[in-house]
Amino acid sequence: MSLIEYELTFEEFKIFSGIINNGANVSPQLDKALLTDGATVVRGLFDAATMARLQELYDYCFEHPSPLALSSESGGDRSYTDMLNSDPKVRELTEKALEGQPIGEMLAEVWRSEHVWYLTEEIFLRESKSNKNRGVFHQDSSLAPWEGEHWANFWISFDPVPKENALEILKGTHLGPQYDYVPYDPQDPSNQSKRGKPFWGDQIDPSWPAAPDVEAGLAKDPPRWDVIGWGVEPGDVVVFHPHVIHGGAPTGPRYPRRRTLSLRFFGDRSYYKPIPSGGVGQTSKMVDEQRRLEKDRGIEQLPKMQAGDLWRGPRYLRLK
Repeated sequence: MSLIEYELTFEEFKIFSGIINNGANVSPQLDKALLTDGATVVRGLFDAATMARLQELYDYCFEHPSPLALSSESGGDRSYTDMLNSDPKVRELTEKALEGQPIGEMLAEVWRSEHVWYLTEEIFLRESKSNKNRGVFHQDSSLAPWEGEHWANFWISFDPVPKENALEILKGTHLGPQYDYVPYDPQDPSNQSKRGKPFWGDQIDPSWPAAPDVEAGLAKDPPRWDVIGWGVEPGDVVVFHPHVIHGGAPTGPRYPRRRTLSLRFFGDRSYYKPIPSGGVGQTSKMVDEQRRLEKDRGIEQLPKMQAGDLWRGPRYLRLK
């Protein structure tokens, strides 16, 4: 059974993660889903009341954007994303939504981690009538100064999403190399003007290899790419490692709007990873915002950290 066929209810997830933690034999399907493929879906993790609180968080972030918000509109297509919102109300709403949730225990069992922390949120809105407005395939880790085994994204939709319009993941790529980020330009959604230019690092000697052009690859040779994904209902959660290559499938006439919230968590085996300097990503806006975030989240020591140092910060919300 492949991961694309395998999914868990929350109760099954708890049972199986306990088996992993106890060191007993684990079914090949579960081992593949959580350890090898880098992603799974947990059905019914959040009830209606929790989803309402998460919706409140999403709406507030949308109405009070951070300096990193990106928005583009063209020909009836609309894309919007925002992350790392330091508004104190965002923290308040996050704590309210996560209170009493078993996420800390669940991830601690899966990771065999003593501690679990919440890192940050990211919101997405994608609207389209053309069936062309998709999210570019990328690794979240290509924008982040951290790495390690103990990272998880919770991808949450507020609407039912058919599989063909949901998140798409390249199976097993969380075990592969760190690629450069795929530059995103709201005025050039196809990214053609910046493809081939390092987002981070020097043009002549880039620090990370260029990310594969998955969209072009899928168009030319679909069987080469092992793409997995699931249709979801409100309350379901796609759990994946942020190092895995992924992207949102297009919205279009049959499914014109997708509203999603991503929550990111980490555990004991999480480490600092320096971001290369230079490249088209090294804008003054990005640098200024990074410094502000370092201060806001209590990690002013970041410039003094060495590769491999434990990723910690006194203001991260500890769940276990």
